[in-house]
Amino acid sequence: MSDAVLQITFQPPQHVHHSVESMSAGAATAKAPLRRKEPVMSQSSDSLALTADDVRENTLLRLVFRRLIPLIVLMQFISQTDRANLAILAEPIDKSLGLTATAFGFAAGMFFWGYVVFEVPSNLALLKYGSRKWLARIVISWGMVTGLTSLAQNEVQFAILRFLLGACEAGLSPGILLFISIWFSKRKQTKPLAYFQLAVPLAFTFGSILTSGLLHVFTNISPLSAWRWVFVAEGTVTVIIGVLILIALPSNPREAKWLSDDDAEFLVARREAERQSLGDVHEHLSEWQRVGLALKNAKTWYLSFTYFMILTGFWAITFFLPQIIAATFGTSTVNSGLLSAIPWSFVFIAILLVERFARKTQHRNRVLFGLLAAAGVGMLIAAFVGSPVISLIGLTLALCGVQSAAPLFYRLQTTLFTGVMAAVLLAVVNSIGNFGGFVGPFIFGFSKDQFGSNTVGITIMSGFLFIAAILALASTKVLGVAVDENAPAPHTDDRPAAKSRT
Repeated sequence: MSDAVLQITFQPPQHVHHSVESMSAGAATAKAPLRRKEPVMSQSSDSLALTADDVRENTLLRLVFRRLIPLIVLMQFISQTDRANLAILAEPIDKSLGLTATAFGFAAGMFFWGYVVFEVPSNLALLKYGSRKWLARIVISWGMVTGLTSLAQNEVQFAILRFLLGACEAGLSPGILLFISIWFSKRKQTKPLAYFQLAVPLAFTFGSILTSGLLHVFTNISPLSAWRWVFVAEGTVTVIIGVLILIALPSNPREAKWLSDDDAEFLVARREAERQSLGDVHEHLSEWQRVGLALKNAKTWYLSFTYFMILTGFWAITFFLPQIIAATFGTSTVNSGLLSAIPWSFVFIAILLVERFARKTQHRNRVLFGLLAAAGVGMLIAAFVGSPVISLIGLTLALCGVQSAAPLFYRLQTTLFTGVMAAVLLAVVNSIGNFGGFVGPFIFGFSKDQFGSNTVGITIMSGFLFIAAILALASTKVLGVAVDENAPAPHTDDRPAAKSRT
């Protein structure tokens, strides 16, 4: 991460009594009763490039990173594992419930209908109840619905449960993005966002292996209902993790028992200084007035449409990946699930490499374009090259491109959307964009039923990613902001928000 000198230094006032989250939504949070007695001090403060406050903040944020990011990664990991299991279990579910490829794509995509409808209300509730309580609620409730999915007896019941799962999980990603912005300054968010995204390939790598293993074990015990027991097992684990989040995740610095009072107030003051440096004209608006304002803003729709294009291509390939591999290699459900872990293991490496490279370049929009274009090319390779191995390489390139681009796209959102509008705008973009999670799998499944192969569906999905790449390249001119960690946020009057509440 960049250690550039902050342009504003801010000495923490002695009378600060409002939590960081109350800066975001006026929600009061209780001060934690137990803390370390001594503040964290930097081991070195003799840097010519940094002020003493900068050095102290860097030291504290390293502690915050170690304490909080593992919990964030864990939430994202189980969220994506929950989606990976559906891809692995597609074939036994289809056989058990009598689903066509179109019906499976429709039911899989119903998750995103629930996600879209409840995304904005969920993020507004997070502002009211706090990150710890609401994120834990999200995890626990979707774990319960995951377990209930084992009871589905037909296509309609399965689709309804998928919708409920999306409704329960709605708000997780924008909620986590907002949580990161509460703790980390804009200049320090690239690394946390990259680790947040790393949970996706981890989940689809180890989640694929785990789900395939559970399916194999339960098939030996109960062949006709093995997929149902997989949902029960993974839902139970999710609920347990949700309870852990409720216990261990502090909503803001004042709730962190592992920070001293002085260190907590210091971090609050630094975020307040950043907030004041940007200014805000939307504090007087109600939550739903902000939603209306967000929907009227052209920049919101531009980012939403870009995200929709990305996710349409991504989720279509993700949900059908084991079936594509099974058709390409002529292998079984369990083996195709294991083979599908191979592309995701490379995605993990790609995200780390791209994150390191992106921190050193001033042209991140071009990097974003290149990654999405490479993803489109990878899909074309998978669609038209006859060799199974080359096809798998193409799918790997496609997934590496999309997933490596995600942290840069998140960074673009958190750069453009700040202040009291941030939670609303992040939710709106994610809500509209995630509709692609319904459109992509449905189109792919329909084309598979109509043409009897995966070629047409993969080709169509590559088109969505090429469009996303063009939109990403044009975003600098259209939005007036680049994905540059060192660039100041624009101060245009028509921005959705102009100041940080973190």
